[in-house]
Amino acid sequence: MSGISPDYGTRDALYNLGSVPWNVFDGTIIPYEDTYESYLNAYNTRKAISSPLTVTVLSKSLTATHAYLKVRVTLESGVAAGKKVHLFLWEDDVTAGSHTWRFIERAGTTRDLTVTAAAQSQEFEHTFAVESGWKQPDLGFCVLVQDTNGTKEVLNACAAAFSDVGVRPASLGRVKASFQ
Repeated sequence: MSGISPDYGTRDALYNLGSVPWNVFDGTIIPYEDTYESYLNAYNTRKAISSPLTVTVLSKSLTATHAYLKVRVTLESGVAAGKKVHLFLWEDDVTAGSHTWRFIERAGTTRDLTVTAAAQSQEFEHTFAVESGWKQPDLGFCVLVQDTNGTKEVLNACAAAFSDVGVRPASLGRVKASFQ
């Protein structure tokens, strides 16, 4: 599995699970039963908690060799220091041998969120190299704002394909993401 995702060891160490944390909701809830009810309970628990920040996609572009992303994180209420903003480039429907994977991380970068007071904003941008074998129609991005002090809580996130014109309405209470 480490050949598929270059950050396998990083995620393993971050969550201290001994394996890939496929079922960690917002970095805090691990449903120990592999049942719909267990996942629904985890989802509803996290959905009820409002996010203290908004992630806005300001600009995105995709060429044959590069993917560009620029986002703004705006605090709706104050947050403690120690938050990270993760920007990821992903590809959907990746086939290797007889296996097909959904949403394989292709590249990523992490930045410090330095603002802490309500109504403050900070912008982040990154240009990812796009390799020749990647299928451009299946490329997208994900932005996560995560607490790195203790809980590993994901405070907010957004994701979309580069081909998406805008973010579709979501029923997730914590998701406050938009395109400008």
